[in-house]
Amino acid sequence: MVFFQYIEYLKRIMKQSVKFFRMVFPLLIIYISLWLVLSAEGCSAGVLELSAGSRAVSLGGAFTAVTGSPEGIFYNPAILSASDSFGVSFFYTHLYQMKELQYAALAVNIPCVLGNAGIASKMFGNSIYSERAVSLGWAFSICRQIHIGLAVKKNQLRIKGYGAEEILLFDLGLLFNLTKTLTIGASVLHAGKSSASAYRSSIPLIYSTGLSWKVIKDFLFCIDLTGSDTVGLNTRFGCELRIWQPIWIRCGFERAPPCFSSGIGVQWKNIVLDYAVRFHNCLGATHYCSVSFFLG
Repeated sequence: MVFFQYIEYLKRIMKQSVKFFRMVFPLLIIYISLWLVLSAEGCSAGVLELSAGSRAVSLGGAFTAVTGSPEGIFYNPAILSASDSFGVSFFYTHLYQMKELQYAALAVNIPCVLGNAGIASKMFGNSIYSERAVSLGWAFSICRQIHIGLAVKKNQLRIKGYGAEEILLFDLGLLFNLTKTLTIGASVLHAGKSSASAYRSSIPLIYSTGLSWKVIKDFLFCIDLTGSDTVGLNTRFGCELRIWQPIWIRCGFERAPPCFSSGIGVQWKNIVLDYAVRFHNCLGATHYCSVSFFLG
């Protein structure tokens, strides 16, 4: 009797698994097909479009549909409303281990009555050449499944002896929870730009689609397809595994330019420390550090 009950249980599990993979498999086929068919150079942009946040870097920059980190506002403003807790994250590095190439970012996620607000800032450079960006974002959810976000961003370029130039841009984002373990996202970054100057025309309109899949309880797989109005498509993907209650290990890859990355995250109470290293095929390694604080 017990044997036949076990057989019936296995049949139910198999039916649920087949139904799930029928839904997920076409999405994976689309990503893989586009990656193989389109032989593009890959998406590139200014220094302010470099991946921000050690967790995102260690996942290869595939962060359009990944939740749980305040720096998600840099990739998809809709990620703001996917969190119910207040969070602050600070990120710092010297690109390619050169002290002149300072790169830092700050992101804050603030739960509100009607959605979540976000504040973010990026800075690159030194006293001679620098780029900065400040963003204000807001996102809300519909039935806890659909998240919609908008961010207004002010970019500034400053060169010593040549003055400064500023531009106002908009980021739009969408996040959709297909199931408890599968999320897809889409974003458009730098909307509203014009070509009135060389600086403005050098900032590309970037569009991304992403998928994050919690394969099992402690293992996350994510993949992004990113393009722009100036260059072709780029593919990024990463994996995250929780090996112990407070420790995660991560790895990722970006196709253009070919870069491997890896990292680790450690949580102590409400504080999370993240470290990542990214290997560029020509310029070498860059080490990244982040510290995040969560409340609620």
